Amino acid sequence: MSVLNIKAAIETALNTITPALPTVWENTTYVPVTGQAYQQLWFLDFITKHIEINAKSYQIDSYFQIDLMFPLLSGTGTILARAEVIKSLFKQGSSFINGGQTVNIIETPSISSGRVDGNCWKIIVKVYYSSWIIVN
Repeated sequence: MSVLNIKAAIETALNTITPALPTVWENTTYVPVTGQAYQQLWFLDFITKHIEINAKSYQIDSYFQIDLMFPLLSGTGTILARAEVIKSLFKQGSSFINGGQTVNIIETPSISSGRVDGNCWKIIVKVYYSSWIIVN
């Protein structure tokens, strides 16, 4: 259940940000409300690294991304401020734990330039992490 614990640790942390934004979780439905900001969380490949053969542990290195979706023509200040809050929460060196699984943030999150996506202005925040998995 290590991947589930990794996801839960990150999702729980994201839920602590105030003010809260509606969040589109993976494999769920969401109908955006016109004129309302929201965020979407994506987990990208859980990359497994075995440091030694037959080891009792392995490492998962990857990143997740948060797509910030804000109304078009509302300026960039609010969306960039939200990106900076996410960057601060998931700063390099921070850790998040769920079910005994620790997720370590290994790099400073990156913030993309903005672009139009449908009727929204979109900025992506990428957060790089690592987690050791103990094999029973």
